[in-house]
Amino acid sequence: MGRILFIIGILFLATPVRAEPQEWVYTVRPGDTLWDLSETYLSSMQFHDDLQKLNQIQNPKHLIPGTRIRFPLKWLKIQPVPVRVLAVSGTVTVKSAQGGPPAPAEVHQLLHIQDELITGPDSSVLIHFADGSQLLLQSESVLKLDVVNIYGETGMVDTRLRLKNGRVDSEVNPMEIGPGDRFEIHTPGAISSVRGTKLRVMSNIEQEVARTEVLSGVLDVIASGQTIEVPGGFGTVMKFNQPPRPPKRLLPSPDLSGLPKNLIILPTAFQWPELNGALQYRVQLAKKEKHQHFSEDFLVNAPDFFVPDLKNGEYIVRIRGIDDLGLEGMNASHHFKVEVKPVPDAPGPVSPEPDHPVLNDRPVFRWEKSDQATAYHFQLSRTTTFDTLIVDEKPLPETEYLLDVPLDPGEYYWRVAASNPSGIYSAFSPPSTLRILEKPFYIDLSPVVFQEDHYWIKWQANTPEKHYDVHIAKDPEFADVVLKQQTRSSEMHIVIPYAGDYFVRVRTVEKEGLAGTISPVRSFKIPCENCWLSFSLGLLGLLILL
Repeated sequence: MGRILFIIGILFLATPVRAEPQEWVYTVRPGDTLWDLSETYLSSMQFHDDLQKLNQIQNPKHLIPGTRIRFPLKWLKIQPVPVRVLAVSGTVTVKSAQGGPPAPAEVHQLLHIQDELITGPDSSVLIHFADGSQLLLQSESVLKLDVVNIYGETGMVDTRLRLKNGRVDSEVNPMEIGPGDRFEIHTPGAISSVRGTKLRVMSNIEQEVARTEVLSGVLDVIASGQTIEVPGGFGTVMKFNQPPRPPKRLLPSPDLSGLPKNLIILPTAFQWPELNGALQYRVQLAKKEKHQHFSEDFLVNAPDFFVPDLKNGEYIVRIRGIDDLGLEGMNASHHFKVEVKPVPDAPGPVSPEPDHPVLNDRPVFRWEKSDQATAYHFQLSRTTTFDTLIVDEKPLPETEYLLDVPLDPGEYYWRVAASNPSGIYSAFSPPSTLRILEKPFYIDLSPVVFQEDHYWIKWQANTPEKHYDVHIAKDPEFADVVLKQQTRSSEMHIVIPYAGDYFVRVRTVEKEGLAGTISPVRSFKIPCENCWLSFSLGLLGLLILL
């Protein structure tokens, strides 16, 4: 660090500053008197007589219109003029010349001589000078206002800025330049003296290098005792303690004619033709507004760029190529509009419910309707991470989905996302669980028969280790059940003491205690002559058990 400070000191001792303009010339208007002009422009009335002698004026009260009067600059009124902050993005602080800790910069804030602006990462600030010039201080930069003076009512402004580190992008007002007008940007390696110019200046203390790029107008660059003129469309590089390199033509503007003008989906890619000689590209984004402020700044290695999520509105993207010396080329700008429709909320699942296992191997999936949704995206997987998908369907116009093929028994997970009219999908809903039970088998219930003094109910069972519920009722709807019994056998005898018409059905009992397949209903009749026999046998059986 000490070596760098020593080099900086030597540079400023050895670097000549442009000679001060000596005089400002005023053209007399009707009614002007030398006394009035002295009061208006001179810093002290003691220079009145000297002004009269310098211009050889015989009658100071009657000046001839059109006469040119010379004013030495050192006699003119000089007063500091503040600099106004137009826009702030990110973290920007002001270190006041009055002392105290740095404070956040604010829009419309006035800055004064010897104040210092500091920008953090991904931050920038746009400032406005008395002559209409503007300067954008970009991220991770430090700028000090050395001199910002105005020569009374002459309109001439003397502006000298010190870029300690970082980058500035400035547009100096190309008005008619008077002898006292000056706009200079000092870096540790050089002085860039501006004459109605759009330019960029970069200073890197660590690499001990400075760069100046002139977009329009003419610029004088002074470094290590040498001055070169850099015209519009050229740039130069200065190593600290070395003369500036000869001006090099800047890369031309890239062709952005193929970029879209309306964006309805974000993020999206901007791609443009490769620019010959460009090793990188600088991409800057700004919302279209009165004070154009390119607050978003990106470096990309190829001619493509993903536009980030932006709020709806009108924007400008500015792109330029960067050559092998690090010089940034001519800008290309593209205006575009973002009109992304709101993304609906993820719909909630309706059925199948996660706590209710199902026997149907082709269930219908249903979900809630989302406001503003025009389509849905359905996914089904065996895992909660959905890394392997069984079903991945979109766009679905309705709020339900029927599987094309049956599912094997087991556990599954499903989720749904909703789409807006632009085709942008919401996040997926949380996974909902689906449990498919083993598919039940068909029960073939035989007719009820009277055999060996009992009524026998038999059915065909192809699957072992099943439980069965046997129901006997007086009505086919089984509203009046007279017997309900569970068994693991595929047959059972029944005892009913009363004659009459009866109905029987058998139902499997599945895992989780769920009711399974129900057999067809069989009817049978107990005649009266068998009533007492059946009752007696039943009573005898009961006595034996006791």
